[in-house]
Amino acid sequence: MKVKESWCIVASTLPVAFIKSQADVLAIKKIYVVSESLFQSYSYLKNQYPNLKIELLPKTNLGTTFLFLTLLLKAKLLKKRIVFFHECCMPILDILIHYLRPVAEYYPQVSMSGSQLLDFNALPNKKFRFLIQVLGLQTLFQVYYSAPVGENPGEFNLSILKYPNSVKVYPVGHSRDLIRQTSQDLSSVSTKVLFIIGKSKVDDSSQIKILNELILKFFSSGLECHIKNHPNPYFRLDFTNDRSVEIDPLLASELLPNSYRWVIGTSSTSLLNFGNNAISILDMLQNITEENRNLLKKHFNSVDPDNLIFYPKNLSELFEHMRIA
Repeated sequence: MKVKESWCIVASTLPVAFIKSQADVLAIKKIYVVSESLFQSYSYLKNQYPNLKIELLPKTNLGTTFLFLTLLLKAKLLKKRIVFFHECCMPILDILIHYLRPVAEYYPQVSMSGSQLLDFNALPNKKFRFLIQVLGLQTLFQVYYSAPVGENPGEFNLSILKYPNSVKVYPVGHSRDLIRQTSQDLSSVSTKVLFIIGKSKVDDSSQIKILNELILKFFSSGLECHIKNHPNPYFRLDFTNDRSVEIDPLLASELLPNSYRWVIGTSSTSLLNFGNNAISILDMLQNITEENRNLLKKHFNSVDPDNLIFYPKNLSELFEHMRIA
């Protein structure tokens, strides 16, 4: 039986490794992305799938709404399958899916546990709140508030509670389980350390101070440091270091080879890809609130309850864990 052709809609780089591994299984032919940076990130897939089409969504809400409407109607007419990965922030797509009921598969990459649940009336966008109320869908959506990331302001997001029966919904982490990299002890074959950096729920200077200390120590210990910044410029940390190698930030960390002895970050979901090689410096940050620290750990645990991320409390504990004198 011929596999039904799929069209993907993505809102981040998190599912890129899953798409790479399942492109043939799901017969993925097109990927629709929400930003220019994502367009560049997903273009790396064309090295393996040269016939894969990647399209950028329109920049206006009206243009995006029309494209989603056309896309879903064409999928129903041509018997195509929609595969999507967003957890929030695309309420227009969710509303259209609710009414049009296309054949679709939904692979959530994260949960909303790292954000604060609010009353629906707390949504500051009054026009959109009014639209949802007029449609009688306010009980279908939940409003979440995400604390400021670095110097960026906090965000209000809408997340749908339930999709129609035409959508097959997989549990959070299902796609990650399919492509989970086997944790390896690379201590004898690798001297590389990967830093996955980006803004977090703490001031940028707190992260930068620790990163500089770590790279100086690792460099003097003979380790090779690589820096991979966030693919989205909005969440990119303004950090460079002359003792390290910079990786193209648009290359998703999910596409990097598992050849690093250690992978260090703060709150990047990508740390979950590296088994017991992953280290988060969350407990080393002085200026982060306990509430935000706990929310970020809760986020990791909700996506992968069996994750092996190590949280050192200070430099000594980190160096002992890494066996660095």
